[in-house]
Amino acid sequence: MLLVSWFDNRTLFSCQFILAAVFAVLFISMRRTYPAFRGIGSVAASFLLGVPGVLLLYMSGVIPDLLSTTVPGLLILASFTLFYRGLLRFLGDDQPITPLLIADTVALAFICFYGQVRHNIVPCLAAVSFTVALTRGLTAFKLLQHAQARTHMRLFGLTMALFTLNSICRAFFIAWHGASANYTQRSVLQSLPLAVNLLYICLTGLFFKSMISNRILTIVRTESEQDPLTGALNRRGIELRLNVEIKRIARSGGHLSIALIDVDHFKIINDTLGHAAGDAAIQLVAKAISSRLRAYDSLGRYGGDEFLLVLPQTTSLDATSVLDRITEATRSLHWPGNDLPLTLSIGVTEAIPGEPIAAALIRADKALYDAKHAGRDCSRLLLHESQDEPLNLESELSVS
Repeated sequence: MLLVSWFDNRTLFSCQFILAAVFAVLFISMRRTYPAFRGIGSVAASFLLGVPGVLLLYMSGVIPDLLSTTVPGLLILASFTLFYRGLLRFLGDDQPITPLLIADTVALAFICFYGQVRHNIVPCLAAVSFTVALTRGLTAFKLLQHAQARTHMRLFGLTMALFTLNSICRAFFIAWHGASANYTQRSVLQSLPLAVNLLYICLTGLFFKSMISNRILTIVRTESEQDPLTGALNRRGIELRLNVEIKRIARSGGHLSIALIDVDHFKIINDTLGHAAGDAAIQLVAKAISSRLRAYDSLGRYGGDEFLLVLPQTTSLDATSVLDRITEATRSLHWPGNDLPLTLSIGVTEAIPGEPIAAALIRADKALYDAKHAGRDCSRLLLHESQDEPLNLESELSVS
């Protein structure tokens, strides 16, 4: 109501036109900048189609009914369908949109028949409103389904649900009370839907842009915590993960095992076979270790040939089975062109609640030092002085 008193319908139409054009240009630009992001092109096209759609509605009464009713209806349906398709692609959801296309076809048939044959705009607007409500409802459902802990997507979904209710109410209102073909007529019944549509364009564009920005930040964060050679976490990333787990056991108790893993005789591999072979060895070892980890374990490249393994909810006794799998997987690696075996020295410890990260890492490093001085290709355990040596656990976890 406040918008109606501030603006006439021509101003509302102009704002819709400008806003749709701005978002179309914005998303086209983002599509060119981030070609790997699926769906942005469809969303850009949806806003782009809104530009001539709004323009043709604005010219209602000046141009033929075909251009002021049927064509805008087609453009509006195509715009909403493209947005829904783009959203699905952006979310990685490959669900077909066939049911929505069927609904669009039925609505278009209504528009063509009642707009050009019967010259009755009420069924046309009602059909468009019901189809738009369906599209918005499906969009809201998908957003809430994929939202998980992402607040911006949950808000987007709830906003779309409110717009869905608005479209349903408008469809029933049009079917019951009728509607005027003159969209520039200044009245509450004409101006309020225009104001709502303006708000929809604004919020939809801003929310989708926030989704793109959030994904960009996620990628940047991931790349800043990922080792480019091995694909494992880098030192910063694994230390952040370790910090989270240390805080978890300090808060709620439980167990946490930490292992430092060193590739044996890595300098000889580099000196004998070259740095390319050394990189290949590091990659193979990282892949072998990762293939034997559980979903909640974390591996990070801690140094040149050293890895840090974080094993949440794992006692030092349980860690032995994980380390056995890792050492066996590494020993069985075959890399052509050399006779040097790939083996590991491992130092493992169990963190205690409340201790600094540095203290746990120092123990793991001392255990690794013991493994190297014991002849390598083995593991050593060093616990905190307050912990008891676990039963049935040998100091040497694996020996070739």
